Amino acid sequence: MSAVTGTVIATPRRALCRTAAFAVISVSVLASIAAGTAQARVKTLAIYAKATRVQFVNHADDRARGAEKNPFNVDTKSLAPKSTAKEKGSGPLPGDNAFFTFRIYQDAALKHPIGSATYSCTFNFQRQAFCEASFDLTSGSIAAAGPVDFNGSDITLAVSSGTGKYLGARGEVSSTAATANTHRLDFSFQ
Repeated sequence: MSAVTGTVIATPRRALCRTAAFAVISVSVLASIAAGTAQARVKTLAIYAKATRVQFVNHADDRARGAEKNPFNVDTKSLAPKSTAKEKGSGPLPGDNAFFTFRIYQDAALKHPIGSATYSCTFNFQRQAFCEASFDLTSGSIAAAGPVDFNGSDITLAVSSGTGKYLGARGEVSSTAATANTHRLDFSFQ
């Protein structure tokens, strides 16, 4: 501002600042619009699952073999349990696996089957596991994975891909108990 006349003097620096401010505001507005559009594109799918098989794999014998001979013996000897007693507790213990298969239905009454699902879970400590799930539906397949707390009853996995109608699927799937022997799967795709 000029001290003599009280008028604003336009300089190249001020023009550059105005242009930068306009650009920042424009980008913010466009990002808000894009976020609203992305939220509008969220698709959901609700289906029902009933367990058909379960298989547990106890790796206690593998842990015993690993204590004898493995390529990391030099590094892990000090970490090995000092007890020679057999494993205690009902498990599952770290490294154990559980495999579940399900029949998938489009309705809560379980009248219209639309596919199957398989979960493969590897346990770590305190009944915590990492599970990978494959949902094979009549309109395509969906892959999901994530941590699962087997002490609880609800789980949520990240959806990472799909085929057919679900090609390029991203989002999540939540599982909640529906009736005594079934659960509801709620998919949210972006």
